Amino acid sequence: MRRVLLALAIMGLVTGAAYAQDLTGGVFIAHHPAGLTFTTDTPAGGWCAQCTLTSCDAQNNDNLALDGTNLVWYVVAAFLTNQTWCGVEFGLQYPMDDITVAQKGFCVPSAALEIQGTGWPESGTGTSVVTTDIPWSGNFKPVYWFSAYSYTGVPALLQIGDNLGTPGPTAFANCSQQEFPADAYGAIGFGMPGIDACPELPPPDQWACCLYDGTCILTETADLCMAAGGEWFQGLLCEAVVCPAPVVCCVDHVCYFVHEDECTALGGVLHPEFVDCVNEPCQQLTPADPTNWGTIKAIYR
Repeated sequence: MRRVLLALAIMGLVTGAAYAQDLTGGVFIAHHPAGLTFTTDTPAGGWCAQCTLTSCDAQNNDNLALDGTNLVWYVVAAFLTNQTWCGVEFGLQYPMDDITVAQKGFCVPSAALEIQGTGWPESGTGTSVVTTDIPWSGNFKPVYWFSAYSYTGVPALLQIGDNLGTPGPTAFANCSQQEFPADAYGAIGFGMPGIDACPELPPPDQWACCLYDGTCILTETADLCMAAGGEWFQGLLCEAVVCPAPVVCCVDHVCYFVHEDECTALGGVLHPEFVDCVNEPCQQLTPADPTNWGTIKAIYR
């Protein structure tokens, strides 16, 4: 049994349907609040309160200083929607010759138990943290903080990952002792771009199909789309495509309700001022008499 689940069992946390949150799709974001450096004077509210990340777009993990400044950064648990959970587990990977992880601490609503791997927080080690009374609840919640620095001038990544000290890819545990892997792990980049992580909806099994009348439906395959008389756009949803609608096309007083390219092929003229061919709008048009420039000049001589 994994450490985080063992700790949950030891603490005897309440289980049941109300606590069986589905934590599928959760991620660990690596975030450095711009300009936040470590000091021996703990800030008001503690270090955990200094992380106020509320969206994926606001995560900051790129090009941290290589001048030895001891910077504070966070492991932030994020989900598609607000969740409740009782355990987290993760590890770190980084070149220890180029990056030093100095201080650390977990972020919990109240009390917690931490089971650290040997050597934590060295590269290749991990930790497990479980709440002992009040669970985490919400979204974009910091679950751990670190300070780290680099002074070698060598760009390097400090990556969140699986806890290599335990088997399997568990990252989150709900309060019913069910475990879930993380969908993605972020990374801090010293002197280089970091790695973003963000919870995402699973890809749909249906894609956009443009019908002849300009409407868009979703179908599972190209054959189903073609059977409906449409054109299939695999990998795209309806919001991402513009389906052309037919328009009135006049060819010698004959009305056709076709797409623009078809009107061109017929040698017709588009008339977007008409909505359909029901009342034979093309018969209302009076074509100009065939003529040429020489004829026009002769009229005015």
